[in-house]
Amino acid sequence: MRLPAMLLSAAFACLAGGAVEFGMAPSHIAESPAGLLKHPEQWRPVWKQLALFKVYDAQLSGKSWAKPVDPALLTAFLHRTGLRLGVEYGDRFGHFREDAGRRIAADILRTIRPIHEAGGTVSSLHLDGAVVRMLSGVRSGPNGDSGKGRFDLPTAARVVAEVFSHIRRSRPEIRIGLVVNLMNYDWSETVPGALGRWTAESGVYYREVLAAVCSELQKNGDRLDFLEVDAPFNYYELRRSPVTGKPFSGGALLKAIRDWCRDHDVTFHLVVNCEPREPFGDYPDTMSPDQAAAGAARFRQGGLAYLAALEREGIRPDLIVFQSWYRTPVRNLPLSDPDSFTGTVLRFLKSPALPPAERNSR
Repeated sequence: MRLPAMLLSAAFACLAGGAVEFGMAPSHIAESPAGLLKHPEQWRPVWKQLALFKVYDAQLSGKSWAKPVDPALLTAFLHRTGLRLGVEYGDRFGHFREDAGRRIAADILRTIRPIHEAGGTVSSLHLDGAVVRMLSGVRSGPNGDSGKGRFDLPTAARVVAEVFSHIRRSRPEIRIGLVVNLMNYDWSETVPGALGRWTAESGVYYREVLAAVCSELQKNGDRLDFLEVDAPFNYYELRRSPVTGKPFSGGALLKAIRDWCRDHDVTFHLVVNCEPREPFGDYPDTMSPDQAAAGAARFRQGGLAYLAALEREGIRPDLIVFQSWYRTPVRNLPLSDPDSFTGTVLRFLKSPALPPAERNSR
């Protein structure tokens, strides 16, 4: 390695406080992950550089619209590769008014039980939109304006802490964190999100969400293990909010989260992806082959641009998750196809924005 590259790698290592880990989560509505799990030898150059493989709760709970994951096949894959397993969960938040924390935790444990029964281990639970699904006033959130299970912020934070508590008692080995669609919040009065809808609707800044949740966790002698940010590149690259008209900086928003995580000793995860359709959104399942190719290219090009932007801004998460919840990339394999999901992730991992010393080599 030439000296400038060595110095660059060392600079990033000092900035981040250690090497960045990588994870991967294929889409739950595109191709079934069965091929990936059955044939890890076909994408070994990718998983050898990963630490985490993540699946969605809908793939374990029998949702008809999600591609299912066979727990036995998944467990065999994990044993073969040595990867940690993460499960993203958001299903029942906002569906209960009474005894919500216990009932949500019970549903989570039911969802992951088949993994344990197959001899596997869940390393981490990624609670998707836990607060916003319960927060009073939010109309544009993932649960819509259902009116069920809606609480003020202190109550919603208490329910989240109760979920943690119930899970800890049953599965103390599992790390638990929050997944936040950050662009729909404002972080604070001075650091807006790209859209800011949820703050406008609820009057709550995301900095206040974290303060409330961490306060409730602390009362139980508990803590937040990690914070995982969902902020697709389409929104990160905006310079002005299309909703509020406010000037916007994706770098400033992620730096605020990074600094908060450092100050509170919370692991910082960032999902790196890009919505496939220009300028925003996904293609329908009736998309044409040309649309599928355009979507895969946009996902790949946006992800590479994201990694380059993070390098320029000096933003080094503890874990980068290459994740899709879109219909394109349509296929997971072959690795040689730049339009496949693994082919795209391989190109992410080869990005010059990730110095060699920062990559995993398992």
